[in-house]
Amino acid sequence: MADIEAAAGKEVSVPVYLSNAEKVVGIQFDVELPYALTSAITMSENRKDGHTVSRKAIGTNKYRVTVMSFSNNAIKGNSGLLLRLPMTVAAEAQADDTYPMTLSNIVVAKADGTNVATATEHTATFTVQRVPTPDLVVSEVAVEAAHRTLIPGDKLRVSYKVANQGNAETGAGWTENIYLVDVTGARTFVNKVIYNNTLTAETVLNRYVEVD
Repeated sequence: MADIEAAAGKEVSVPVYLSNAEKVVGIQFDVELPYALTSAITMSENRKDGHTVSRKAIGTNKYRVTVMSFSNNAIKGNSGLLLRLPMTVAAEAQADDTYPMTLSNIVVAKADGTNVATATEHTATFTVQRVPTPDLVVSEVAVEAAHRTLIPGDKLRVSYKVANQGNAETGAGWTENIYLVDVTGARTFVNKVIYNNTLTAETVLNRYVEVD
């Protein structure tokens, strides 16, 4: 296996590789993963010759995987990808968390039944990927009005800055709700403004709104 990463809620295929100096006809191993297998295990077309792949649950997120040929055909090639093990990362998984993935009780069999595996265990690491996201922050809010105390009919001019402090571009626009807050902390909604463009990461947008 190789170290891999994927984001929370995504399906990922765990690759299993085989290097064999001799012709081998079958493989068996136990694999323990951080999450359950979610669909069928697939064998590389470049390695199979009438081979079937089966799995049996032997514990929580632990499986016994068997690759065999009823005709005792040799697995094609002598190196490269053998299998893909599909699992789905939990939606609540936390970015940058790491988990071990372990192969054990490895058997690599020749046609006469001889086990030529050079190791009985192998460990790789799965990392929950940190997904780039935008992060909008409003600052430097300034208000202009004709009177110190607003009266009906007054125009309110509001200027502010919107900074994308995240590490990804925003989607196609967002909605800004503007409120007045009095000395008691009570809020009064005065307007909704829609911005229809995108804002790239680590950039600042100057905004100006006039409210009747």
